[in-house]
Amino acid sequence: MEVIFLGDIRIGKIVYIAPEKSYTNVNIEETLHGFKVYRKGSDRAFTVIPHSAVKQVIYEREER
Repeated sequence: MEVIFLGDIRIGKIVYIAPEKSYTNVNIEETLHGFKVYRKGSDRAFTVIPHSAVKQVIYEREER
């Protein structure tokens, strides 16, 4: 099991409810209140999705 630290920004897909929607190929940062979602190359989040609305987070594998 991989441990993700708060504030760690990773690329992936996030699926959320109301109705079920998703953002794919975005940078995702987990915070205490939810997930900040960034477009590639941006340093400013365009939305924050609360933990209660998130159904699934899928991170892409990092190349090593």
